[in-house]
Amino acid sequence: MAVFTNASRENRALTIHGDGSQERDFVYVDDLVDALLVLGAERKIGTWNVSTGESTSIMELAATVERIAGRTLELIHGPRRPGDVHLSRIASSRLRTLGWSSRTGLEDGVR
Repeated sequence: MAVFTNASRENRALTIHGDGSQERDFVYVDDLVDALLVLGAERKIGTWNVSTGESTSIMELAATVERIAGRTLELIHGPRRPGDVHLSRIASSRLRTLGWSSRTGLEDGVR
């Protein structure tokens, strides 16, 4: 995410490894901090997934960055990185039972 937004601000090309169909579950940092505060207040230990439960392709992310920048950005497709996972999305239903949910959508988070 930071690589894309920084490239946009600096008017550099966005490098996409592979075809861009890979999907990720992007969580805004403030939402992550809120999740940690909920877990701390509840004194919960263990493994907790923090996620939106929605995945976004790298090409969709690039289009969102372009829309917010208000211009078309050069996209450079490089080779797929070895070991790159095609789909990364997890469920945070356990965390949601404590009242947490992500509040920041992708577009607002990028903005």
